[in-house]
Amino acid sequence: MMEITDEDVKYIDPYVCILHPYVNKGVIVWHSYEKKEGVDLKEEGIKSGYLLNKEMCNYGRITHHPYIFFKAPEKEYTNIGEITECNNRIYIRVDPDRTFIFSSEIRSRFRPPCYYPSQAYDLRIWQELLKSRKTLREYFFIVKENEEIINKNIDDEFLYNLYNSRKCVIPKNGFFEYPYDKSNIKFNSEILVFIQHLTQDFFVN
Repeated sequence: MMEITDEDVKYIDPYVCILHPYVNKGVIVWHSYEKKEGVDLKEEGIKSGYLLNKEMCNYGRITHHPYIFFKAPEKEYTNIGEITECNNRIYIRVDPDRTFIFSSEIRSRFRPPCYYPSQAYDLRIWQELLKSRKTLREYFFIVKENEEIINKNIDDEFLYNLYNSRKCVIPKNGFFEYPYDKSNIKFNSEILVFIQHLTQDFFVN
């Protein structure tokens, strides 16, 4: 992968580093959305749940996140032609060494002792998500390691640690508890973009 320079960077914060879309560097990641009649997100851009709620837009959620979700891909896609074609996605380029991923299943598995929805609940979820933070580069390395672990015993099954994303083997129907989960981490990891309105000048076409 070619070296990424400061001139390649369009936006950076503590959690993500987005490159100019025309730069043939970094890794392509995507946001999937449901199509709505009369709305073209590729033209209008995508907004965080927090901003949509502030604008009094009913988008079918009761938790209004201050960020936009992007999927952490299972491999390092550098060219959009390598990705299976899908017309309900928006793509951006990121620096894998300055972009972090989080385990998505923490949101569904972790249940803090707080009223939901509430700011206290959201804060506890965020604190838990931070325990799974790792660079996209490190995540790719772990995914590769996980794929090399072969289940040699028909009576075993795989689990994934939601904190470190690593795969382990346990006896089938064996007892396990959080932070372990059966969902493959390479399909359930996310990148969080704290830009409230991500406009089309960020998008890779």
